[in-house]
Amino acid sequence: MQAPGSRSGLMNLSLVAVLALGLFAVVTAGCSGDDETPPEATPAEPATTATFPTEPFAHRLRLTDTKCTYEGDTTFSSTDTFEAEVVNESSKLGAFEIAKLDEGHTFAEVEAYVASERQRIAKGEFTGPPIWMTLGDRAQLEPGETGMLVSTVTPGTWVLWCAQEHPPTALFLLPALELT
Repeated sequence: MQAPGSRSGLMNLSLVAVLALGLFAVVTAGCSGDDETPPEATPAEPATTATFPTEPFAHRLRLTDTKCTYEGDTTFSSTDTFEAEVVNESSKLGAFEIAKLDEGHTFAEVEAYVASERQRIAKGEFTGPPIWMTLGDRAQLEPGETGMLVSTVTPGTWVLWCAQEHPPTALFLLPALELT
């Protein structure tokens, strides 16, 4: 199921409308009831299509079965809200999350945590995030869905990660974000 107003949902609706108009034209053209040659066709009005913003989202996370990628700046000024388009192209339930590192902790610690958590996940275990990380918001999407991750943020170091399933069967760490 598509999120209301999603690009895929609008494209699917536009496609259905174009196909329906085409089918109507074919059916009505074949049902005129006489054998006279039809008059010259008048030019049709140009088709109306849905338009989307040409500017990309400032932040985008994309999850596949083998990786999660981040598109966007990693250093920026805080506007109190972090917004990212999130796309689940994997075959499993996808989760996208943002978390803030407590003062005095580093991205290297997060990398070590994720490496050890991956080993636990491989054994069917999951301990959850460390206590020195304050969780922000989370977006959870079914396969093929697109949505938004929106979180209130404050200056500091933030991390993004993606996971498959809950409890996770795969965990992907993305670059640190520095908010000033």
